[in-house]
Amino acid sequence: MIYYFGLGGFGCKTLHMLAHAMQIAPEQCYYMDASYDIRSYSEADGHIFAAPNINHGTSATPAIGRSLLWSAMVNGQEHFNSFISKFHPDEQDSVIYILSSCGGFGSGAVWEMVNFAAARFWNEHHRNGLQQRIIAFHEKIVCPFSPLPKYLGFLPNNTALMISQAGINTELPKTEQLSALSWLPYYSFYLIDRVDLDRFATREEAILDVLTASEQELSKRNAKQKYLKKLPRKTAPVFISYSSADLPVVEGIEQALSERGLSCWYAKRDIRTGSYPSAILQAIRGAKVCIIVVSENSLNSDHVKNEIDIAFSLQKQGMLLIPFLIDDSELNDEFRYYLCRQQFTFGTVPPLAARIADLIDRVAETFE
Repeated sequence: MIYYFGLGGFGCKTLHMLAHAMQIAPEQCYYMDASYDIRSYSEADGHIFAAPNINHGTSATPAIGRSLLWSAMVNGQEHFNSFISKFHPDEQDSVIYILSSCGGFGSGAVWEMVNFAAARFWNEHHRNGLQQRIIAFHEKIVCPFSPLPKYLGFLPNNTALMISQAGINTELPKTEQLSALSWLPYYSFYLIDRVDLDRFATREEAILDVLTASEQELSKRNAKQKYLKKLPRKTAPVFISYSSADLPVVEGIEQALSERGLSCWYAKRDIRTGSYPSAILQAIRGAKVCIIVVSENSLNSDHVKNEIDIAFSLQKQGMLLIPFLIDDSELNDEFRYYLCRQQFTFGTVPPLAARIADLIDRVAETFE
């Protein structure tokens, strides 16, 4: 038997649509959200948990989703426990969670739900626990289907952060020893950031096609790794020093490095909280290559000068400095002092993409 959880506004609406289209029995469906929308559902639709005293959803606050779910679990809401008690792992029952990755109720609740269900059914007889599948839809799919608040666009990397909240390695082998020592949940996670609108008349039909796809087909569509690459990091093999005015160039370098399997660190993406100087120092010390985007903008940047000074001092420890000149500016005395003995890569002759490719070739040689 397959049981379904609709988590959050989008998850509930989508499960409701799926249940009617596929004639899924109400006893297999559980709707959980902090929005008044699902209060219009009835027992004919399935089990319902609409959080009290919250009429307009949690918006971009996944912590509320986690809190409400824990309330349902710890306080033992009767309908929640009765639904969970239906699962029988020994009979190959499974659970599918449907949600968006936008950083709201579903994003906060899903990992708590996965871990709770895994712990609930772990015992000597079925140590691998319940079969669980997560299907999360990216906001570019969700927004036209279920409009979101405009300010969500200002919240960076909701999708990547939601994925990372699992806090566990889903690739661990299912060894006998691991199964005996832990109720670590084994689950499949699929992030969908595109649907085949060419084949279907409506977006709703395309979403239904995803929800009814096989594991093999879902694996082909899974975009999880693409978004995990956007997570902030403390260090990377390549540090990029630049002026914020040259950010488009930096993003082009990052993309080219990624395509070659190389990761980089740059402040705009990777500093979220904490001390700016400490983050910079840690990132430079953890790098093997420092790319310096040299331009009229960076020549006048005190931050870039400080970063060059630190990277320069680490050359005896193996740091390689690669200046990347992107305009015809003449080096000032400080840049000339630090970079006069470094081999420049020139990005002044169009097209810039080709010059960035030359730069990446140089970087890649360092790691061969």
